Amino acid sequence: MRYFKDRAEAGMLLAEQMTDYQRLNCAVLAIGEGGAAVGAEIAKKIHASLYMLTVEHLTLPRELVPLASMSSAGTFTYNHAMSAADLEVVSVESRTVIDQLRLETFQKLNRIISKDGVIDKNLLKRHVVIVVSDGIANGLSLDVAADFLKPVLTKELIIATPLCSEDVMERVRSLSSNFLCLNMIESDFPITHYYDENTLPDHDEVVEQMKNISLSW
Repeated sequence: MRYFKDRAEAGMLLAEQMTDYQRLNCAVLAIGEGGAAVGAEIAKKIHASLYMLTVEHLTLPRELVPLASMSSAGTFTYNHAMSAADLEVVSVESRTVIDQLRLETFQKLNRIISKDGVIDKNLLKRHVVIVVSDGIANGLSLDVAADFLKPVLTKELIIATPLCSEDVMERVRSLSSNFLCLNMIESDFPITHYYDENTLPDHDEVVEQMKNISLSW
């Protein structure tokens, strides 16, 4: 089992396995600030653009498992681990609560995100899009990213992460044409357990880095 000093170190180790992508027209789509800290190192190495998709999980009152997730682009995705029958029951019985959660989450995401942090999907067209997470525990954030990218005419979808739970490994593989992972982990520990340093850049710092990533190529 490999542990990392921080997300930048993990990103550099991942980037070493992705040098072939330097010859392609790539864009790195990071999931949240943690993913951006990893993805920035990949973008530098392969000379790619860097974008960030912020994701929030929605959990019903008195429940532990997230019902769904919403992205900063407004994509709303139900938890794939729930059966269609269970989702139908919950969506009917808790429709008012779900609608309120969606509104609150959308407002929260809009408070977090500045205008310059919004992704223009046109910038991802005809690119090899590399979705980067700092760790995949349940795969829900990846489902949101995949739904966000569905209407985009991409050349290829790659998923790269330092850490992925064995429980969702096959699910994640099915979402992409290539999956790169440094460590398979058990779901007993949070993603933060595998990093010595867990300080993340704030949103504005990531936006500034996205603007200037080409200066680090």
